[in-house]
Amino acid sequence: AAVLALLAAGVVRAVLPRVPAPAAARPALGPVLRAPGVRSSFALTFLGFAATFAVVAFLGPVVNVATGLSGGAVGPFQALVGLGSLAGVALGGWVADGPRERGAVAALFGAMALTLALYTPLLAGAFAPAAAGVALGAVILVGAAALFALTPAIQARLARAAPAAGPVLFGLNGAMVFAGQGAGAVLGGLVTEAAGFAAVGLAGAVVALLAMAVALTAGAAAPRPLPVAAKETAT
Repeated sequence: AAVLALLAAGVVRAVLPRVPAPAAARPALGPVLRAPGVRSSFALTFLGFAATFAVVAFLGPVVNVATGLSGGAVGPFQALVGLGSLAGVALGGWVADGPRERGAVAALFGAMALTLALYTPLLAGAFAPAAAGVALGAVILVGAAALFALTPAIQARLARAAPAAGPVLFGLNGAMVFAGQGAGAVLGGLVTEAAGFAAVGLAGAVVALLAMAVALTAGAAAPRPLPVAAKETAT
């Protein structure tokens, strides 16, 4: 891991261009956090990753319980998370640019809730081993795509809400990713102790449904970009 990190750092240094800092003064953080759509966007990021990591934080045991596989056989299932995330980012770009972004974001949380709920029968042994492997792979792939499709849409909301504070808001949104991952792992552990391992999927689904409610109720506050004609008229 350390070698890969060093290689990535070298590639970043060699390939990415230098980007000058904005000339305008950066706005104070307090007013930026109170801008419409900012705090709800952070909440959506946090809840999305908390919901997913209530299960994904324990992916090795999940694969073992659902399919009987262990060791190196867990690797392909982990790779599906990466493949799903790539597909999700591409989908998220379309969502961010679309005219019905609010509904699309809510639908992504709905898809996430469905995939998370499906972990419960998988972990309860409701599938034959061969079918369980296929079903688990599909659930992982779709769930990862739904989660990572949210990122471009949420980042676009933040950019519209406070363009001058974009770098700070993007950094804080990244912090919400890691906070959500940690909270999800804690939730999964608590649910396992209280109700058994099979219940972690339902717990994650509940969190995803909460996020869907936030997306539907707070999404109206997220600013939309002006049409080109309106921008020209305004100037």
